[in-house]
Amino acid sequence: MPIIHSVQQQTVLQERDSTVICQEQLEKAYLTADTSEKKDKIAFVRELDSFLRDLNLVKGSAFCNYQKKSVKKAELTVTKRDHQNKQNPSQFYYGTEEEMQKKNKEFIEKTKKAKNPPEIYETYLRTNIQSPDSPLTPEFLQYSYNTIADLFIHERIHDEFNLPLEIEEALCDAAAYHLARDFFQNRMYRNDLVDDIEVRVQGQLQKAKIIIETYETLQELYLKKNITAEDREKLRTKYFSEIRQKLSNPQINDAWLNREMYYHKYFHELYLVPLRMELSLKDMLWWYGSLPTSLEAAEEEIEDWCKTVKCKEESKEEKQKSKE
Repeated sequence: MPIIHSVQQQTVLQERDSTVICQEQLEKAYLTADTSEKKDKIAFVRELDSFLRDLNLVKGSAFCNYQKKSVKKAELTVTKRDHQNKQNPSQFYYGTEEEMQKKNKEFIEKTKKAKNPPEIYETYLRTNIQSPDSPLTPEFLQYSYNTIADLFIHERIHDEFNLPLEIEEALCDAAAYHLARDFFQNRMYRNDLVDDIEVRVQGQLQKAKIIIETYETLQELYLKKNITAEDREKLRTKYFSEIRQKLSNPQINDAWLNREMYYHKYFHELYLVPLRMELSLKDMLWWYGSLPTSLEAAEEEIEDWCKTVKCKEESKEEKQKSKE
């Protein structure tokens, strides 16, 4: 099924090119690296950068500028325990780890003084996060090849598209798996790393299913009428106990669920539609780039494509893999 490349889409993808400055910075980092291990990893990053630019992914500058030390960044998700709100909206804060840890403590203190559920705050603090302006650091170079590829591609993809984060986070993850697989298979000839990607994909698909089911179950509970606050809280505790056990994470709460939905709600569709359509990498990127910038319209288009290619049903190959 072909994807039509419009002139407008091509213009959007080509409006900013960071190739020259990024290549110069990576070359400098390679020449000044003080160990053979760092040189190997920087050479890997340079090749990965070149691979993306060959696909016309030229806007990003994440992990170009080498810094021996950098300020660690963090993200704080804050959710109020308002069970009358279906979406249970969250607020997101970004800053240094020190700033976000301080803000996290502020919300914890507010919760201690709360007199009723709508005044209770739940928080989810992510530390040492990466972003589209993250530098290349010695710490980053210590990661495995697959982890570097995953983080590198994810952040670079953010610079290529301007979609609602509820779509874009999952899209960046899906794109990273597809692109990294091709890179390891056809550029590095490392089938062992390709196998590791397959394991990661299946793990994220399973995790997505659990997260979505739990999130939807809780939303139904929060909207449910004719139920006492005590019974609602008992059920809520039960559902959270189950997902914490399934995902081996005792810290899961509403804030965690809300943030993780950004990465998982449409991961299944955004990963499988290109596979079922047998798209080339370039056509996959054009499809991603053609998605509407409106959240509602983008969701509708993604779901329509999923129905068209039956991405909610297992293919013959997937059924065979599950049997094995």
